[in-house]
Amino acid sequence: MMMCVVLIPWRGWVKKVLTIDCVESDYYRVEENIFCWSDEMLGPAEKTLDNLCAGDDISKGFGVRKVLAAVDDCYLLSPANKYTVASNWYTAAELKEMGYQVLSPGHSITPIEINGKKYDRSEVEKAIKDLEPIE
Repeated sequence: MMMCVVLIPWRGWVKKVLTIDCVESDYYRVEENIFCWSDEMLGPAEKTLDNLCAGDDISKGFGVRKVLAAVDDCYLLSPANKYTVASNWYTAAELKEMGYQVLSPGHSITPIEINGKKYDRSEVEKAIKDLEPIE
């Protein structure tokens, strides 16, 4: 199943997330109602820990884990930076509790080492961008 976003005109063009459960040659059916939807009516849903698919990447700092399989809201992850090996199953709630975040497609995590520990360079730069230099 795949999540998508639809703009619903009869509700004042409200965005609603739907779950596609059937793909035909010229339309889609969704779980939430009986209507048929075309390509022009749907857009991709924002990727969250609740709607991961196989192939998505997540991280909680340094090291990227790949989603190898997704069943309902349970995900089989690879170990950090070893994308062809299976590790453990986690629920979306467990991933949130552990501080994981979804990485955008084409992401790049560059490590930076501080006092012998590795950190995501972009996270460090974001954390220190507003600091005032000391003379």
